[in-house]
This record gives sequence, structure tokens and C-alpha cells, in this order.
Amino acid sequence: MSQKSVAMGTADQFIAEFTALGAEAKRKNPEIKHACDHSIELSRPFGLNANVSHKSMAQSHAKSYEESIREHPEFMNPILMSCNSKNQKLIAHAVRILASTIQLNMLPLDESNVESSSETIDLVVESLLNASNSTADIQVKLLQLLPIFFQQYAFHINDDTLSKLLFICSNLQGANKTPVIVNTAQATFSQLLDIVFEKVERSLSLSNDIEGKKNLHEVLIDNKQTVRIDQFSYDVQRIVSDLCTLIEHHKPTFLRTNYMSEDYGFEVMESLIKNNSELFLTRVELAFLLRTRIAPLLLRFLSSSKDFTLMVKVSRLILLILEKEFSVLKIESEVTLTMLTHILSKESGAPTWKKTMVLEIFVATFKNADLLKSIFSAYDNNPTEERKSVIHELLTTCFLIISEQKHVLNTGDLIQPPVVQSQVTADPQTKQTRSVQTLGLNSKDISGAVRFIDSIDKQEPPQITENYNLYLILQILIGLSDCIQSSNLNLLKSTDPTVYINDEYFETNTDAELKASFTCARDLISATWTLQLEITDVFIHSTLDNDLFSSTLKLLENLCYCSGTLSLNEVKHSILDYLAKCTLKLHGTYGYKSRVMTIGESIVGTISSTFGAVSNMSSQGGDNGTSTVVKFYPRTLNSRQTLCFHTLIRLAVSLGPHLYDDWEIVLCAMQWVSYYVDGPTSYNKKDVPPISEYLSNRDLQIIGHSLGEFHKSIFNLDDPTFKDILMVGTALSARVMSHEPEKNMGLSPFNVKGKIQPSIFNRLFYLNKLTDICVINATKFLILPNDNMERINEFYSEIVADRENSEEVRALASRSFNQILKTCAEQGFGDKDEKTHIQTERKLFLNMRSFVQKLLELPNSKELLVASDEFQTHLLTLETLKSIVEKFGTTIVEQWVTIMDILNFPFLIIGKFDSEMQKEKLIKDNITLILKSSFETLKVILDEMLQSIPKSQVRVIIDTLYNFVEQKFDLNISFNSVSYFWLISDYLKEKIECLDTNQAFEGGITSEKALLDIVMKDDVGERDYFRYLWVYLVLKLSRTTPDERIQVRNGAIITTFSMIESFLSENTLLETLYDVVLSPVILQMKASDPILSMSLQDQKDWMESFTNVVNGITKLLLRQIEMSGSSVKELTKLLTGTVRYFIFLANLDYNWTELDQQIFRSYYDILQAFSSCDSTLPNDLRELLYEPWSKVKINYNFNNGSLYQSSLCSLVDCFPVSLSIFRPIMTPAKFEKMLLILNSCIRYPILVDSRSDDKKCTKLQKSILDNLSTVNFDEFNGQFAMYESLLIQQLILIVGLPFHTRDLIVKKLGNSGVKIPTFVAASYYGMLILKKHIVIITDKKYLSEKSIIKVTKALLEPTQLKREVYVSVVDDDDKISEETTADAKETCLWMISAEMLVAIVKIVLTPETGIATYASQDFMAEIIPLFLQAFDCCFISNNKDQLKDDFDFKNFEILKGWLINFFNTDYSSSSSQDVKRDNIEHIISTLWKSSFFYEHDSIMGSIVPKERVDSESMEQLLEVLTDDENWDIFSTIEPTSITRRLNISSACFNDLMELTNPKNYAHISAIALPYFMARCAYGLRKFDLDARKIGTKSMTRIQEIELKYIAHGLEYVMKEELDLQTEKNTLEVLRKLYPLSIRIISSLDNNDIENTMTRFCTNIYT
Repeated sequence: MSQKSVAMGTADQFIAEFTALGAEAKRKNPEIKHACDHSIELSRPFGLNANVSHKSMAQSHAKSYEESIREHPEFMNPILMSCNSKNQKLIAHAVRILASTIQLNMLPLDESNVESSSETIDLVVESLLNASNSTADIQVKLLQLLPIFFQQYAFHINDDTLSKLLFICSNLQGANKTPVIVNTAQATFSQLLDIVFEKVERSLSLSNDIEGKKNLHEVLIDNKQTVRIDQFSYDVQRIVSDLCTLIEHHKPTFLRTNYMSEDYGFEVMESLIKNNSELFLTRVELAFLLRTRIAPLLLRFLSSSKDFTLMVKVSRLILLILEKEFSVLKIESEVTLTMLTHILSKESGAPTWKKTMVLEIFVATFKNADLLKSIFSAYDNNPTEERKSVIHELLTTCFLIISEQKHVLNTGDLIQPPVVQSQVTADPQTKQTRSVQTLGLNSKDISGAVRFIDSIDKQEPPQITENYNLYLILQILIGLSDCIQSSNLNLLKSTDPTVYINDEYFETNTDAELKASFTCARDLISATWTLQLEITDVFIHSTLDNDLFSSTLKLLENLCYCSGTLSLNEVKHSILDYLAKCTLKLHGTYGYKSRVMTIGESIVGTISSTFGAVSNMSSQGGDNGTSTVVKFYPRTLNSRQTLCFHTLIRLAVSLGPHLYDDWEIVLCAMQWVSYYVDGPTSYNKKDVPPISEYLSNRDLQIIGHSLGEFHKSIFNLDDPTFKDILMVGTALSARVMSHEPEKNMGLSPFNVKGKIQPSIFNRLFYLNKLTDICVINATKFLILPNDNMERINEFYSEIVADRENSEEVRALASRSFNQILKTCAEQGFGDKDEKTHIQTERKLFLNMRSFVQKLLELPNSKELLVASDEFQTHLLTLETLKSIVEKFGTTIVEQWVTIMDILNFPFLIIGKFDSEMQKEKLIKDNITLILKSSFETLKVILDEMLQSIPKSQVRVIIDTLYNFVEQKFDLNISFNSVSYFWLISDYLKEKIECLDTNQAFEGGITSEKALLDIVMKDDVGERDYFRYLWVYLVLKLSRTTPDERIQVRNGAIITTFSMIESFLSENTLLETLYDVVLSPVILQMKASDPILSMSLQDQKDWMESFTNVVNGITKLLLRQIEMSGSSVKELTKLLTGTVRYFIFLANLDYNWTELDQQIFRSYYDILQAFSSCDSTLPNDLRELLYEPWSKVKINYNFNNGSLYQSSLCSLVDCFPVSLSIFRPIMTPAKFEKMLLILNSCIRYPILVDSRSDDKKCTKLQKSILDNLSTVNFDEFNGQFAMYESLLIQQLILIVGLPFHTRDLIVKKLGNSGVKIPTFVAASYYGMLILKKHIVIITDKKYLSEKSIIKVTKALLEPTQLKREVYVSVVDDDDKISEETTADAKETCLWMISAEMLVAIVKIVLTPETGIATYASQDFMAEIIPLFLQAFDCCFISNNKDQLKDDFDFKNFEILKGWLINFFNTDYSSSSSQDVKRDNIEHIISTLWKSSFFYEHDSIMGSIVPKERVDSESMEQLLEVLTDDENWDIFSTIEPTSITRRLNISSACFNDLMELTNPKNYAHISAIALPYFMARCAYGLRKFDLDARKIGTKSMTRIQEIELKYIAHGLEYVMKEELDLQTEKNTLEVLRKLYPLSIRIISSLDNNDIENTMTRFCTNIYT
């Protein structure tokens, strides 16, 4: 929308307004109507509905609507006339139109004609004034319009017009007005006044040239002078003056109102000064009014007024002018502040609320740091004028107030523990609870309170606690502290990096402002610290809550720190001393009226054990004990005192470099706190007061943290400060350690003069504390400075050398000094600067020597305990030296002479004691200790210096080391000495390698005497001399190998062989070594005492030593074999000694399994080494290598089965390589001895594995069997059969292990608690190997008859037992063929043995090719019964496993076939037919016994032969069964029990039937016929008995089957007999069955059986 459109819209609005106004005034005020019409005419050209002529008129003027109206003053006439009309409606319309006019700045003003414009504004103001008498609604609108009007035309409203305008607001504040009108009028009045002052500022910002302005006015200022000011300033000056006049209830000169309340007047004045504070400072006329009108007015009301509301306004105004206008009111402020301080005094008689208000003014003043410093500089510290010490007087008054209020604060003499501020107790009668308020200050009770000076609308003072004023005083103090702290902080920022400022600093720094700030801060502290401390003392000993107590402590800390940084040492000292007193004082009163505690009284109980010693406290050592009864100081430290201690330590940390002698306060406080927390040292615990119950873990943590921070701060101190601590610490230690202490010194923290003193209850504190401090930054404080280390040395050495000190004290001092030495070494040598290294070694070793010498200068003590203690001191120093040399020996350059002096002192000590004293055990032990330490240090030096020792002295070192090894005082010395033989060996080797390598070693030395002559004379070449020296070295070490101490013995053995292995490279040297060392010493090593007389541990130790010898000699031998190559003959000496020593050790019957295992392993390694040169190996060496197989005994060890099994495995591993090496010298006898060794091993009766050996062989079993499986011999060897026979015999024994052999083992060891192996898997593998040697072998002639018989017998045992022992063995090493592995899958062991038996039967009985074709009769006579036993095994059943039944049936068929065939063809050819008939009878009787389909009942069982079953007994049985006279009985009622394996029974029945055939079995049928006939008769008779019992023709199923077989069999025999017609005996036998057969036919209900039996009966007599 265009500006023109907006103007038209505005014009239309005014037209509408004026139209409405004219309509309202038409009847009663026609003049207003005419004026409205004119104004409408002025607006119509700019309206939207203007006609063309009007629009053209408006357009002809290039002015806006507002501009046009401003040119027509008559436009305002209807508005002004309406406002003056007293018609409320017209006035309301007019005010609304006027408001729009003012907002649009449309008042017709002529800027060029100021008087004309002022008249217009004056007319408007006059109209508004008249309109202000209208209704309340109009009045509100007027009040809302006035600020807008004044803001818009401020520069036109001055002088009288302004007065009128302000009067409108004043007039509307009358008592007859509503509160809304009054409040709105007051707010509008304030707004108008603000605009008046703003007008002045705007005027000044536009132009500061007063003289160039018009309408200037002269006003009075100081000293009766005048100043010219413009109209705006003049208006302000008159308004302020009239406000003061109105408050004084006088008539104003400018303002038209005649009354203003004091409250409102002060409120307006506060608002004006607050909003225009800068103007009051810059305008002299206003400042003059402040001094002459406002300040006196305030003082008058302050001193006289008792109205709370008024005093709130006065107080607020006083505080405001102090904060904002102090610079122009210094004199008046001095009076005001003095008056305020006076009000606080008791003499003023002011009410409490007024004092509270004054204190609130001071709190706000003191919180304003800049104001506070200005006040102090203007009055207390004014160097040019004499002024009142305002701040000092205030603090003095505050101190008097709190001194009188100690009962309210519950002030006592001691720092009080924190208490619960309010408690809830129960009334025992009413059972109701009530709150009990404790005394003191609680910030929680006060924090919610509203300040009095903020209670503007309250008529009465708020309710406050009794101690609120005390709280305000504390806040004043805190404000002062904050001011000092902020000033100090600003100073430090300006002077950084300077931390401590004094007057000397400003000798070089000319910054005047900075110096003034320094002076102000320093003087403020100096002027107030005493009162601050006194006031704080009251508060800190009162009952305060934690926040207030912490704040109080904080202000003390600030004051002290600032004093220290500003070099106010007296203040600093006083506060530190005060904090120490607060911390340490435990005698006095808790609270205002608490009773006094006595020293012996304890207010605490036993504290929880969780309160331990503070970890950061100095470690407590022993103390100089005394029998004097000590009256202990209490230990009732509380948590508030720990905070005081924390503050003290914080100050020590921050002010360390400027504490100087005040370190005494800090260290004493630390010592006493240590006593309070950790208790005294070296006193009876029953007499010691318990630790305070007021301490919590948190308190202890605070103490610990404080001390930790203190220790950290030491690191960054400068050297002078460290010297201060050192001097103070040593002096305090001397006081408490004195043997003639001051009277009553140290019994309490403070002496009678109140000065702090050290404690005698923990005298060693300073000794410990100095140690802790010295190790913090030793390089900085002890090494680099000139004399600090010497002072420390002197301090500790004096304590150590003083024999009046207790043992504990001297020992502690010694430990502490040595700790410092170690730390100096760590830090000094750890520095990168080489100069520091040099300085470090000088400081260290010179002071160490001085320390030792001072102790050595003491005469010998006749008391052994004292001498022992001094030994320990020497020892400790030696240990320190050792540790330093160990760590930093390579860094040491110039002090080796000093070090050697120190190392020599053990010999000086020994020289001080006569021989008798040296025999004393205590002295002897201590000498040993220091020698040990000396030796340890010497070792370190030897590691670095051996290269520089002359060769002639090496023998002496060897002898010395030998003596160290041989000495019996200390095992470690001996053991460690051994290792240095190795070091010397390396040294000699290096020397030899550096010499001519082409020089051959002559050798020829065969005795120790000859060797000693050479090394003593040194008359050989240098290279040979080193060689002989090396042999001498080995000899001396080997002499120690029989040492009774295991560590020494083993160390000597291992080191001896390691030296030989590392050094030896020439065979001539080996020969010398063997003749001088190995043969006479090493290989003759035996225990000094009988082994069995030793303890088990000693025996074990000796076994370990022998094992080490075995290892060593083996490695030597193997190395020489490798070096010698084919020239193995040169090793005969060494091999002979080695093997025979092995045999000697292996046959020691001490159950030394580990030794045996190592021997066997070594033996294996030797065999392997020789196997590489097998072709060139002489037979005498082979014979030598065979000796262990022939001479070593296998003695079972049951104690450690697992290890013993491994040992035997090691021996078994030697078997294959032995066979290879021994083949040229092998004989059956030798082979048998080797097999016997293996057999003894496999029979080991202890199962050491966690799993059973039924599925998988043990490690030992498998190793033996694997080795046996690989054995093979040349078949063309003449003794092949002998070797095979020996091997098979051993395998047979293995096969039988699970049975008889194991039974014997169980019988012997079953109750011993050991786990016995099953040998099942071993037996299985044995069978497989046996099968390879018997079944698979191609030429059976190599199998001896004896071997076959043994094998058969061995296999019969598992086959007959048929134990449910399964094998499922999978070979790990694949030494068993795939075929056997497949056979081994989950099958019973007896089935495998049965298969092998079948195979052997086949091997023997195969026609034409079997062994039987060429075997001896004796062999056959012995083997056939064994085969029959195998046949019998097919009928043994002990389970219901069909697979096993099928297996038995298969074997039955095979064995039956081979045996029947053999008997049928061989029966007549044998000369011993009786023997063969017995064998035939055996197999036929077996068939007969197994041909029954069910078990015998009691009747039938009674007639069956039980012992001997043969043809004769069968004939007798037949007679019994066919004789009817014997069977006039009924069958039993017993149920029929059918046999489980009917297939075998039916097969046996048929086999019996077949064997009766004379055509096929000519020699057997006659023997078989009685068996078969008896069998048939048995079945028929059984059926006959059952048929009579049942009485019917029904039969059981099994009887039906049996009768079918019988009928068929009888018919078969009859048929064969009729065909042959040779044996009439057979027919006769058959006829015996006729009667019985005829009888049963009538009972049969099976037609087939009946027909068959009928045919049989018919044909029998045909």
C-alpha cells in the first residue's frame, strides 16, 4: 500500500472521529460541532471518498496528510475545546483523537517559532490537566497518554509546562483516588521523571557547550558558587530539590503538588538516583544536591525514624548512594557510615530490626570490593587527611556484638565437631514429637530469609532468628575476605610471574597504579587482620553448620595466603599459628557452658577398626623407650579440626617458599595429627587413649589427601625453602630425641607461653618425615646443592652412632639414610646431564663412606645384641651399595676407589673381634651376612671388570670362588659362586680365541698334581696356559659336585658340563680332561652317605644330581661322536666310563624313575648317534653298547606309575636301533635277553592312564607292540627259526596277559588301591602280530611244533573264557596293517582268538600241505586235544547275542569239518588208535550233548550220563530208554526250557545222523551209531511220557520239531542200512526202538511224522 493510501486511511479515521465528536457536541456545544466540521474539511482532501475537486486540491499540494495538518493549528480546536468542556463523553472522544494525533506527531508546531510551538504544547497540557478531573476511565487513558506525549515532545515541554504535566500525575495521586489510579499515576510520574533526566543526557550528548545555549540559569553549588545550566538541567535540579522539599513536608518551588509521603518520596528518589547515577556524578549541581539535601535528609531520617517501612526506603537509598555516588559524597558517606556503625552499638538503643538493616547495608557494602577499597582508602587509610577508621570501627563493633552473643553462638574453647542442628524428640507422656533447636548458626535456617532492605511492602519487620545479625556479621567478614582475595589476585596477575610482592619489587617497577593497589591491599590486611582473626576466632569456636564453618576457614585461608604473598609475615605467622591451635588444641570446652575436660578423661569410645593409620603419614618406627609413666594428651580430634589441618597444609603448600621459620608450625602440626590418628609409638597400648570417635573415613581421607598434596608440593620448592624445612625438621627432631629434654616438653601441643611445640609421643616422626621429603626431588635438593647431603648425612649418622638410642631408632635412621642414598642414585644417575652423574657419584659414595666410617670408629660393644644391630647397619649399607652398583655401575666413572674402600670394611669388622667372639653364633651369623652382601657386590663388579684382571690372578679368583662354593655358612653364596666359574670360563675362552689358533695343544697331563704345577709356574705358552687354566677351573668346580647341598651340587654339575660343552673342541684336550677330571671325579661321583639312610627328599635330590651327570656326560659324548666322525675308536675311554656309570646308576634299587628315564633316553641318543656310523663301528664298541640290555634290571616302581611307564617307554624305544646296531654281534641268547626286558616292561601291573586299556593300549604297551611288530629276520639266516620261536613265545605271553597273568596280578595287588590294567588291547595287538608270524608266514617249515602248541594254548584261554571284553583299537602310528585294523573294530577278544584258532587248525590239518603231513606223532598227539578244546568252545554260551551265536556256529562248522575230515582219513593209519578213538569219541560226544532242543527235566536228566560219555555209556542209555518196564511213570509237570541256540542243536543232531553213515564215515559211523540211537530213543521216550501226561495227541511245537528230526533220522539210518546191508548190528539197534516207536504213533497228531514213523516201523522188520 502506498504512503498516500495510508494517509487517506488515516484521514478517514480522523474524519470519522471528528464526525462522531461533532454529532455528540451538535446540540449542547455547537461551537465544537463547527470546529469539528472545519477539521473534517481539512482532512477530507486526503480521504478515500474525497470528490475530484478535493483530490485535485490535495494532489496539488505535494505534502502528506500529517504535514498538512501541522500547518493548521485550528485542527486542534475541537480537541482542546472538548477537553475543556467538562462533558465526559466529549472529553473521552477528544482524548482518543488527541492520542492518535500525538502518536502520528500531528500537533501543529512551528519549529521556527519556538514561542508559538510552546503555546500549542502548553494548550494541550492545559487541556489535559482540565481533562484529568474526569472519570476514572478517562484518567487512566490520560495517564497512559502522558509518557507518549512527553517522550514525543520532550524538548518542547519545559519549565512551567513540565510542572503542569507532572502535576497531572501528582494530582491523580490524591487520597480520593482509587488505588489503580494512584498506582498508575505514581508509575507515570516516575516515567516522566526518567524522561526529564534522559532529556538532559540527550542534550549533553548533542552539545556540551553550555554557554552557547539559550535560557541558561544560574544555580548554587559548593562554597556558595554558582553554575550556569540549560533549561533541561535546570528542570532536573528543581525537581530533585523539590522532591527533598516534599519529603521534608515543605512547599516546593517548581513542582505544583503540595504533598508527597516520605515513603513515596524516597522511593522516587531511589529510582532517580539508581537510573541516573552517572548523571548525579557528572552534574555538579546534582552532586551538590546529593551532599546538601539528600545526604542530610537521609541522616536525619536514619537517626530519628522508627518506622520500618520508611527505614527500608532510607536504607535502600543510603546503600544506593554509597554504591553509586560515593566519589562525590565522601564526607557525607563518612558521617553516614559512622552513624550506621553507631546504630549497631549497644549505646544507640536502636531496635534490633534497625541494626539488622544496618548490617545488611554493610554486608552489601563489603560484598562490593571496589566500594570497600574506596571506603578504606578514603577513611581508614587516608594518608593526607585525618579521617575516621570506618572499617576498623565497624569490625570493632561487630566483635563486641558477637562477644556478647557467645551464648547464642554456643562458643567454646575448642573447635566443635559438626552437630545436628535440630533433633526430634518424643514426649514420653504425650507420645508426640517436638523439635529441639540447637544453638549456633545454621545457614539453612537463614538462607531462605528475605533481607530487611528488600521488604519494601512490609509494614513490620519480618520474623528472623535470634542469630541472624550474627550471620550478617560473618557475611561482612567474608565480604572483606573476598575483597582482599580479589585485590590480591589482580595484583598477582599484574606481577606474574612474581608471586611474593614487597616494597623491593617496586624499586624496579614504577607502575604507580600497581603500587597503589599493592599498598591498599597490604594496608587493608594490616589494618583489619587482628579484628578479623578475633571475630573469626569466635565463629570458628562456635556451633556452625558445615557450610558456614568452611566459609569461616576459607576467609582465614584467604587472609593468610594474601598476607604471605604481600610479605606480611606477622599476619601470616599469626594465622598459621592460630590454625595450628585450632587443629591441635583438645583441652577446653565444647560449647558455651560445656564442662571442662581433664587430660586423663576420654570422651570417646573405642572406634571401629576400619579407622587405620593414614597412609600418607610418615611411617612410624621404634622409639626411645622409657619406664617413666607418661600422661598422654587426648586424641579426640574431630572432623572440623581435620578441616583446619587441611587448611593449614594448603597454606603450607601455597606459601612454602615464604614460610621460613613458620615451617616449625606446619611440621609440629603434622606430628601431632600423626599422633592423634596413628597413636604414639613404643608405648603400651592399654595406656594409649583411643582414636577419636568423631573421625570418619572421610576425615582420614582428608588428612591423607592433605599430606599427599604437601609431599607433591615439595618437588617444586626452591633450595632455600628446602633448607628451611631441613633445618626446622632436624632441630625439632633433636628436641624430641634429646636424652635430656626440656621440662614438660612435648606433653601437649603448646607450652605454657602458648607456643607450639613438638610431641614426645611419636619422637621418630621428624626422622621419617625428613626421609619422605628428601626422596621427593633428590637431584634438586641433595645432589646439586653444596651441603644439603652432608647435613642429612650428619643428621642420620649421629642418630645411628649414638648407642643411647634404642635399637629401633638406630635401625630406622640407618634405613632412612640408605633409602635416601638409593633415591639419589635413581634420580641422579637417571638425569641426562653427565655432570649430574659425576656429582651424583661423589655425593653418594663419599657420604656413604663417611657414614660407615663414623660407625666403624665406635669401640667394640661388649653386648652381643648391640654388636648384632650394628652389623645390620653395616649390612644395610652394603646392600644399598650393591643395589646402586647393580643399576648404575656402568655410569660410575671416578669413585671406584671409594667403592672398594666400602667393600673392604667387612674384613675390618672381622679384625675388630677376637677369635672367641667370632665363635659366638650371633657374631658368626652376622659376619656371614655381611660377607654375603660383600660377595654380591663383588659379583656385580666382576661382571664389569674381569677383563682387566691379570691372568696370574685368575687362579686366585678361581680358588676364591672354590672357597665360596665350599663354605657352609650360606647356600646362596656357594650356589652363586658356581655360576662365576662359567663367567671365568667364557673369559678364558675369549682369551684363547684372541691368541694364535694354529698352536696345537700338547696335552700329556694325567694328574691333578701335574696340572697344578703348570698353572702355578706359568712356564708354558700363553695359549696353553689359558687351556690348562681352564682345565684347572673345571677341576676345581668338579671337586664341588659331591656337595651335600642339592643346589650347590646340581649347580656345579650343570655348570661343569656346560663349561666343557662351550669350551671343548680338541680331542687332546678331551683326553686330558677325561684323565684329570671326568674319570677320577665326575664318573666316580657317589653320595657321601648311604642313600637309604637319607630322607626321601635327600634321596630325590641325589637322584636329580645323578640325572644331571647323565645329561651332561651324554651331551659331551654325543658332541664328541659328532666331532670325531668315523674315528670313533678315540671315544672308547669316554664311552666305557659312560656306559658303565649308566649301568651302575640304573641298577640302584632306589625307585629313581626320573633317573632311569633319563638314562634310557641318553642311552637311546647314544645308540642313535652311533647308528649313523654303524658300518664302521668296531664290534668291541657294539659289545659295550649292548651291556645295558644284559646288565640293567627292571625293578617295578609303583609310586609314580606315569613317570615309570615313560621311563620304560624310553628303554623300549632303544629296541629297534639296538637290533640294528647289534645285528653283527646278535645271538639268540642276546635276543632273548632283549625280549625278556620287553616282556617285563609290558607286564607292568599299574594302569597309569586315565582311560582303560581295554580299547586302546597304554603308551608302554603300544610302544612294545609296535617295536615287536617291526621285528623281522633274514629267512636265510641259519638261526631264523630260533629267533622266530623266541619272538612267538613272547607274543604268546602277551596274548595271555588279560587272563591268567592278570588274575595273578589282581590276586596280589587287588587290595592295594591301584588301578590294574586289563591288557585287553595289548592282547589283541599281540594276536595280530602273532597272526602275522604264524598265519601269514609263507613257509610253515620255519614254525616250530613247540611254538604252534604254545600259541594254541595261549589262544585257548580267552576263547574258553569268552569274557565280554571288547576291543576297538585304532593304531596311532599306522604300524598295524589295514586288515588287522578293520578286524579290530568293536569285537570281543575271544572272537579274535577263536578266529586265530580256526586258522591254526587249518594250517595244521590242511590235507597234503598242512603241518600234520610232516609233523611228529608227539606233536599231533598234543595238538589234537587242543583243537578239540577249541571245538568245544563253540558250544559255550554266556549271553544272548545273536552275532556271537552266529560266530560260534560258523566256527563250529569249520572246526567240525576239519576235525571230522582229519579223523575220518587218519583214524586207520595211526598206530595209536586208542588215542584217536578217544579224540573221535570226544567230538561225537560233544555233538551228542549239544543236539538236545531243550533242557533235561528231572526224570530225563537222571538217566543221562554226567561224567563219562562214550559209546558204552550210550548203549547203556539206549537199553534204559527202550525198556518199557523202566517207564511205567508219568512225565514231570516241569515246563520245557528250550535251548537258545537251536541252530547249533539241530546241526549237531544232523551231524550225529550223518556220522552214522558207514559209506561216508567208515571208521567213525560205528562209534557214532550208539550216540545217535540213544539220542532218538531219548526223544521218543520223552514224547511218550508227555503224551501219557497230557492224555491227548496234541504236542508242543518243540516236540513236533524234535520228532520230525528223529523220524527223519531213523528213516535215514534205516535207508542207509538197507542200501548197504552190511551191518546187522545196526538193524538190531534200530529194532530196539520199535516198541517205543509203535507206542508213540498212536499219540501223534502230525501226519508227516506219523507217516514217517509208520514207514520206519514197517521197514524195520521187512
